[in-house]
Amino acid sequence: MDRSGGDALRFRSACSALTLTVAGLGVVAAAPAHATILYVDAAVPRPGVGQTWDKAFARVQDALAAAQAGDEVRVATGVYTPTNGSDRAATFAVPSGVALLGGYAGLYASRAAVDPDTRDPVAYPTFLSGDIGPLGSYHVVTLTNASAATLVEGFTIRDGDASSAAPADTRGAGVLALGGAPVLRSCVLRSNHAKQGGPAIYCTGAPTIDTCSFTENSIDNLGPGGTCWTVGGAPTFLACSFSKNDGAFVTGGIEADGGTLAVVDTTFEANSTSDVGGIDAANATVDIRDCVFTSTDRAMQLTGATTGVVSNCLFSGGADFGLACYLSQPVEVLDCVFANNFGNDGGSGARIQGPATLRRCRFEGNTSGPNPNDGTFGGAVHVLTSAQIFDPFPGFVDCVFLDNAAISNGSSVAVGGAIATEGSFAMINCRLLGNSARDGGAVYVSNLGNATLVGVEISGNTASQRGGGIHNASGGVAAINCTIVANTAAVQGGGVYVGGTNPDTQLGNAILWGNMVGSQSSLAAQLTDAAPGAPEVNHCCVQGLGSGTLGGEGNFGSNPLFANAAGPDGSAGTEDDDLAVLAISPCVDRGLNAFVPPDTFDIDEDGQVFELVPLDVAGAPRFMDTPIPNQGCGTSAPVDVGAHEVDGAPDQPVFADLDGDGVLGGGDIGALIGAWGMCSSSCCEADLNGDGLVNAADLAIVLAAWNAGAQP
Repeated sequence: MDRSGGDALRFRSACSALTLTVAGLGVVAAAPAHATILYVDAAVPRPGVGQTWDKAFARVQDALAAAQAGDEVRVATGVYTPTNGSDRAATFAVPSGVALLGGYAGLYASRAAVDPDTRDPVAYPTFLSGDIGPLGSYHVVTLTNASAATLVEGFTIRDGDASSAAPADTRGAGVLALGGAPVLRSCVLRSNHAKQGGPAIYCTGAPTIDTCSFTENSIDNLGPGGTCWTVGGAPTFLACSFSKNDGAFVTGGIEADGGTLAVVDTTFEANSTSDVGGIDAANATVDIRDCVFTSTDRAMQLTGATTGVVSNCLFSGGADFGLACYLSQPVEVLDCVFANNFGNDGGSGARIQGPATLRRCRFEGNTSGPNPNDGTFGGAVHVLTSAQIFDPFPGFVDCVFLDNAAISNGSSVAVGGAIATEGSFAMINCRLLGNSARDGGAVYVSNLGNATLVGVEISGNTASQRGGGIHNASGGVAAINCTIVANTAAVQGGGVYVGGTNPDTQLGNAILWGNMVGSQSSLAAQLTDAAPGAPEVNHCCVQGLGSGTLGGEGNFGSNPLFANAAGPDGSAGTEDDDLAVLAISPCVDRGLNAFVPPDTFDIDEDGQVFELVPLDVAGAPRFMDTPIPNQGCGTSAPVDVGAHEVDGAPDQPVFADLDGDGVLGGGDIGALIGAWGMCSSSCCEADLNGDGLVNAADLAIVLAAWNAGAQP
């Protein structure tokens, strides 16, 4: 019998020409009308040349040797190895354009009176196994420059052992996919082992891995690859699952070194590793959507020049961190949930360094600490100092931080229940509710840190020492249009605590009300300054304020008249709190427009980044004119004080429109030059960067906005 497949070629179906005309181009191509189906059944009593089930090949490799592009190889239930001997280099080499299909009943192996073409990979499991002896096959399946018409479907691929001394045979134990764009669908990759990485899959091309399961694969301690490892490739994972893989000191799930990576609707659970349990991408372009990471320690890490999008993912119940970004290029993290993660060092939800923007994300129930050695920074998020002083910084837009905690053992450092920073970050229109820490119940800013908070609600947070809402420890804090209410601290600064040496604290258009130190809600409970130099407080509503006690301009101590500060449940720091002010509030039209920064993070996604931040924390227009007489400052209606804007007629100012004519032009440059020098009051609209001076830096901002065509 001709095991080479020569006899099978004589049974190949005749092909007829099918002409395809591409409309408008007149291109004509020929395609085969019929493909040959080859059959494989390990239980066939007398192996044939594969043209029917009763004359099936007994070995998959014989069918593959006979197959050509467009052919289909159907494999009956059974266990198949790439060699009957012990040649570890033997592999199932799938030709380009061939469909290799498992899960068939077959005529003999199923031992049941069923149609042999009945296909059910669960009822009729089909194994491609590298178990050829004490040492297994280097690569169970090999795909080399395979086209997108190449398909491997319905198999359990197992027992590969890429443990050679030769580097090429230390990866890709289950599947080695070099180049091309093959499809791997509805397969289980189990119990494969690799010395360097990629025990399940190693790829350099663009395979599509669809509805596959990866479990109990393992890597030697040497690394450096993950359970699935791509180097410069472009794989797509669709509806897959990764569980109980052992990554040792490298990635338990997917590792991408360069190239592109798409992962959609995929789950990661209980992969063990001392490194990243889910996805690790370095210098890659990523599109990660609708994925679930449960009980996965260090679930995702994005590093270097990685860029792209992570969206609609759940990070839950993992240790150390859910997401870590150490970036030099921008990444968008959209609509993700970080819940009930835990760790000692801090940032159990996310650790961020570099230009990551998190939009509409939710951090709930994350806990960090205690760490008696190095301390705990950030119950939910830890922002790290950037490697370069001028690197872009992360932003948080429309996020919720609820019931997160940085835990101390009584003496250990535990700061920033929601977020702690040693670097710089901006937070716009977020809600920080019910978080707790030793210092900085919601926000902690270290001596190396800078935090810009715009339109943020900070309510019901608790510090067992200082700074129930915000603790500034010699860093920089700018809180603009924030509502800081009902926070508590045991020692000092129920609302805001300023300490250390040379801190820079600016509060503008903010409300500080109902914050407590013990049972006291005095002015000191709202804001405690325990550092050299006074905070700059302007156009703020502060409980307990007497005339001139804070300095600054435009401050007042009238009740802000919240709609329902504690909400229907009567408890501050929960999501039903309604911190909008009533239409008769003294906070209406009383702010300073110059404090409102440009919409750098484009929170309304209209492409205009030179307009002033256009929305409040509830998503309503930020600038609204009401019948109440204006008491603030600005060429258009002054912004309200606090995180919410009372409804009225929209009156969005144009950024850097200093002459109030609604457009940018020479008149604005003239107005800026007319205000050149030291600002004489807090109502200094020409001071566009807020440094107290009108100078060349402000002129450059006007020119940049003019050039960009800033619009309301």
